[in-house]
Amino acid sequence: MKRILFVTDLSFPGSAMASRLLAFIKLFYCLGYDIHLIAGKSDELESGRIYQGEDFTYEIVASNRSDRLMTYLGNENLIKAVDKYISENNVDFIFSTSLNALYRKLLKLCKQKGIKLIL
Repeated sequence: MKRILFVTDLSFPGSAMASRLLAFIKLFYCLGYDIHLIAGKSDELESGRIYQGEDFTYEIVASNRSDRLMTYLGNENLIKAVDKYISENNVDFIFSTSLNALYRKLLKLCKQKGIKLIL
């Protein structure tokens, strides 16, 4: 089965971006993709667990940094979680809604692993 990894450093679930992500997840699920989402924070869920959604799995990977620092430096734990996930799973591409600091790190990681990145 084809696999896609969604990555966001914004809050999931419960934000406007989370609603947009869920729409994209439904679309790719209907196209036959197996979907996993890694989010950088959540106001509702605890970090470090894998959750089962209706059409996908997801996890929250919190940062020790403040929101302001994450804007400039990114969530260091999110990159580690993405690297671990793509090392353990055959990912066809990554769909990211990340801020600039994280995007550059994701782009570098995707180039190293030969995975397409969609922003």
